[in-house]
Amino acid sequence: MEDRKNMSIDQEPHPLHERLNTEIAEPTYKAVRKSGSAGSAQNTLRAELYSDAWDRIKNAEESNCLFEVVTLCDMLTTDRLEAFTQYLMFDEDKQFVTDSIGEAFKNFGWAVKHRGKGQGIALDAEYKQLNKLVSEFVSLRNRVVHGHLIVRNDTESTNLKERILLLEEAAIKGKVAARFVDGWTNKRTKI
Repeated sequence: MEDRKNMSIDQEPHPLHERLNTEIAEPTYKAVRKSGSAGSAQNTLRAELYSDAWDRIKNAEESNCLFEVVTLCDMLTTDRLEAFTQYLMFDEDKQFVTDSIGEAFKNFGWAVKHRGKGQGIALDAEYKQLNKLVSEFVSLRNRVVHGHLIVRNDTESTNLKERILLLEEAAIKGKVAARFVDGWTNKRTKI
């Protein structure tokens, strides 16, 4: 198998991956996801879950519950990245399991680079836009989810108003990233 150490999505240093500084492990699981097929029970359930998630995002925005917006966008983006990774690797003996958006992003990049070319997936401008949007969202998401309440030497001058503005930006970028990833993967998935 190809070397996966510190694999970046588009073969250039990627800030998120540099921060993670981990190896992409060998795929070790069989049939990670239920295969999608038009009209199937699992696709009906997925559609219901997605509709509910977007309804919750809308309600959370109206209630100014922006941490919920960020978290739901994280879930939507992670699911689509993982789904596309498994789509590219469906016939392989071993697949990746994803526990976080960071893992999903790395696995997606590896799968697109190593399995996507044979399926007509190009590392084109849209792909690079996806990479940029997800990277920006993940960075902001990590800052607001893990650092909103923490006062460190490098954040002690960041007041509440600035932290709220960062949270609002993460919610906006999360929605943009989730919609873009969903559209990008749907356009390239054939079921």
